[in-house]
Amino acid sequence: MRRRRGLLAFFCTALACTAAVLQLPVLELAEIFSAELPEEYHPLAEAFRSPDAPSAQLGPGAFRQMRLHSLRSQIRADDEIQKLASLHQIPFPILKAHLAQISRGVFDTQGLFWIPDEKELTRDEAAEGAGLEALRDAEGNRKRVSSIAGRLGELRQQTGSTHGALLAWKAGPVRARKALAHASQTTLEADLESIRRHMSDPFRAEAQRWLCTVVALARALDSRWPVRDVASCRQEGQAVLLAAAPGEAVMAPMQAEVGWAGLDGARGLCVEMIHACDMRSEICGLEGVSVTSGQRVHAGAPIGRAGRKQPLLFVYLGVLPLDAASLVPPREQW
Repeated sequence: MRRRRGLLAFFCTALACTAAVLQLPVLELAEIFSAELPEEYHPLAEAFRSPDAPSAQLGPGAFRQMRLHSLRSQIRADDEIQKLASLHQIPFPILKAHLAQISRGVFDTQGLFWIPDEKELTRDEAAEGAGLEALRDAEGNRKRVSSIAGRLGELRQQTGSTHGALLAWKAGPVRARKALAHASQTTLEADLESIRRHMSDPFRAEAQRWLCTVVALARALDSRWPVRDVASCRQEGQAVLLAAAPGEAVMAPMQAEVGWAGLDGARGLCVEMIHACDMRSEICGLEGVSVTSGQRVHAGAPIGRAGRKQPLLFVYLGVLPLDAASLVPPREQW
C-alpha cells in the first residue's frame, strides 16, 4: 500500500514539475491524459454562464465560447445564414451553432460569424487577437462562411444525415457513415450509441463532443420561453421562477425527450426533459403534467400547467447546474 501511494505521489509531483517547466496550466496537461475536459469547462457550460459572470480560466489559445444571450441577440446575419442553410439542406439552428463554434464567437463587420483564414492566421495569433481588425474582410469572410456551409452540406449528402455531417467534420465521412450505419433509429441517442460501439478511440471522443456541443447549442438557440410572461420572471440562484397564472400551460423550453414526470419531494410535481447528450432541464412546482416518460416534445410543446405556486425552471449539464436565465429571449424578441 505504501509503495502504491509513493508511486502516486511521484507521478503527481512529476506532473506538477512538467507543468512548471513547460509553463502549461495543469488543465492543459489534464487534456493530454484525458479525452474530455471537466464539465465546468465544457463549451455549453460557458455558453450558459450569466452575461456578467467571469469567463472560465483556460490556458493560452483556449476556445472562448460566447454566451448564449449574445449568440441569440446577434441576428444581423441570420437571413444570410438561413439562405445557406436552405441551400445545403441543413437546419438553420445547426448551421448557426456550427459556425459559432468554428468562429470562436467572433463577428465580422457585417455581423457574420468570422471564419479565420488559416493560411494567414496562426493559432497563437488567433488566441491573442493579433491583427483581427485587419483580417476581418467582410467579402472574403462571406466566401469562407459559404464554403464551410457547402462543405457541411456535402458531408450531409455523403453520410445521409445532419448528425452524420457533424460527426464527419471531425472523423471524416467514411468513419461517420460506418459508425451510423448501425443506428437502430434516426435519433441523437441512437446515433451516439452507435458511435460508442462502432467508432475507434482516436476519433470517437472528439467527434462525439463536437456533435453533442453543436446539437445542444442549436437546441438552446432555438429555445422558447416556457410561459407567456417573460418580463416578470425572477432568478433564484441558478434557477428561474416562472411568472405563470394558475392553470396556465407550461411549455418545453427546448426540443427534448421526457426523462421522468412525477413528485419530487419539496420541489413538488416535476418534469425532466433531456435535450441533447448530458444537457437537461427540469420544471418543478406544477399542478398537472400532460407528458409521459419517453415522449418526444418540441420547443414550445405543452408539458403541464401551473398552479397557485409559480413553477421553477432548472437547467443542468450532467449534474452541473447551468444558469437557466440564459434561456430568457432577448428583449426585442418578447
